[in-house]
Amino acid sequence: MLLPLCYLGLAKAAGTTQVTLYALAIAFIGNAGYAPVLIFLNERFPTSLRASGTGLSWNIGFALGGMMPTFVSLASASTAQLPMSLAIFSAVIFVIYLIGALSIPETRGNFH
Repeated sequence: MLLPLCYLGLAKAAGTTQVTLYALAIAFIGNAGYAPVLIFLNERFPTSLRASGTGLSWNIGFALGGMMPTFVSLASASTAQLPMSLAIFSAVIFVIYLIGALSIPETRGNFH
């Protein structure tokens, strides 16, 4: 949940040093999320379908994520509201992932 706070902090950054630190934090936190998502997707499919299922899911996720700037822009009435909209969208996506991770059963030993 640090990513939405970084977006809000970046909007209020006063100097280039603060902008740089927030941008680095956003890049680090945003990219750190890739590892658990890929592991999560790999475990969703049996071995015979793992590569195709993971690849398709991964790329659908990138397609939806690539549309996020459009949705954020449409949800914001002005450019001043972009950071808050981005923070809200990021928090909602985090909650959706968390619900999925907690509600899907363990797959260990279930595939034959």
